[in-house]
Amino acid sequence: MKTHIISILFLLVPIVVFGQDKTALHYASLIDSSNMKVTLARLASDEFEGRGTGEKGGELTVSYISEYLKDKKIPAGNNGSYIQNIGAKVREKGNKCFFLDNFDYQEDYSYENMIMHDTIISSDHLLFVGYGVYSATYNDFESVDISGKVIMMLNDQPVNKFGLNYAIHPKSEDYLTAKRPKVIIRVRQDFRTYSSHSYKQILFRDEKESIPELFVNERLANKILEPTGKTVKQIAYEVEKTGAPPSVKIDKTVIFNGNNRYLDAKANNVIGFIEGSDLKDEYVVISAHHDHDGKPYNTVYNGADDNASGVSSVLEIASVLAKAKKEGKGPRRSVIILFPAAEEKGLYGSQYYAEHPLYPLEKTIACVNIDMVGRVSYDYETRDNNYVYLVNHKTMSGNLTGLVEEINKNSLRLTLDYTYTSPGDIQRYFSRSDQYNFAQKGVPSIMFTSGEHKDYHKPTDDYELIDFNGAWKRTRLAFLLIWELANADKERFEAKKRAVIQDEILIESY
Repeated sequence: MKTHIISILFLLVPIVVFGQDKTALHYASLIDSSNMKVTLARLASDEFEGRGTGEKGGELTVSYISEYLKDKKIPAGNNGSYIQNIGAKVREKGNKCFFLDNFDYQEDYSYENMIMHDTIISSDHLLFVGYGVYSATYNDFESVDISGKVIMMLNDQPVNKFGLNYAIHPKSEDYLTAKRPKVIIRVRQDFRTYSSHSYKQILFRDEKESIPELFVNERLANKILEPTGKTVKQIAYEVEKTGAPPSVKIDKTVIFNGNNRYLDAKANNVIGFIEGSDLKDEYVVISAHHDHDGKPYNTVYNGADDNASGVSSVLEIASVLAKAKKEGKGPRRSVIILFPAAEEKGLYGSQYYAEHPLYPLEKTIACVNIDMVGRVSYDYETRDNNYVYLVNHKTMSGNLTGLVEEINKNSLRLTLDYTYTSPGDIQRYFSRSDQYNFAQKGVPSIMFTSGEHKDYHKPTDDYELIDFNGAWKRTRLAFLLIWELANADKERFEAKKRAVIQDEILIESY
């Protein structure tokens, strides 16, 4: 019922309905699917190793896109550089940095160093806190103060004789965060034996606020527990039998050495820039994340649809806009061509740009994001490819969908599907791709996609399965939206803005 009322409201709001600009239609016709095929085939090849952020394939991807923009004479968007480093780090760490009363442990006394800092942490005692559970019915912390202390806990779940499962409750982690122990030692009974284990990990956030952690095997845990006269198995049995927390202080000297090294992860956004004319100090962003899942367990996840298809679309749009500018038909507003890194890791590339914008966000009128436009979704398998999902949010996207509807009606006439429009989208699609970080900063934002399919995030998402005809149609519609956003008079957006304000008022009051 709410949707019906909103639809009627839009009919009452005066909006300029336009016949599609012939110049826009001319340049839209230059969108070439054969160019998109070449780009997509290259990015989705095994050579690029799944385009993992911070990995070899990710670096190759950044170089390829940068060279493409340079070849098309599209200027760099970051003070003469195509690169915006997003500040991610590679942490290299090793195991041999743990000391226990000068005990010379052997390989079957094993642990894994999860300490996040380049520091040495020492203590003349530690607190054993059972399973580290904090709840209304069972509390391992009731007799100890863990603030600033080295603590050790079992990493499994206690079950008493009554069958009550004291699974780690969210409050337990909240309690640990609030009390901030110096180090957490977690005992893993299924621990493998390591002798000189070390590995690299990419970090997208500063770890200085995290609590250092260590994983130890049962044998080493029993060595630590020696002063209590009990073993891990005995303690687990007592908890199961009595339901009582076994927290106790243990007098032992323990030393932990972080022994970490932090290096630049070479995680980069790629940014091109097409300067506008009379409205050049206003900006439109078109984006497509360039990363995918990399090469886990030596299996390449090529990510042809996700998101080599989006990258090929944005590069083709940028090429045609650059051609229009060269021919004296360039955009009035400046167009930022953004390829974020680390979308698959948590939208970190677009988040970094939104927090460190190269162009004022308050003068950025829209973000159009393209993410997966090269396949046919589950819902359209028995239909044609003449559709596109518009992913937006009623109160965070301006009236971009209304603008797309007008453009589509006068041009391609695709089926515009709002299945993933929020609120109402149970899978929260709007918050799962890069436009979300712009919307969070108040920039009207929308995503074009063809939706999920059976090869989504699988190594079978390959070039051979791409539907280039469908991708070509969606790319042309996205181009026409970008053209309109970059060239329309301010009055047109003011009319749209009035409609959106009315829409938001109705949603909030209904």
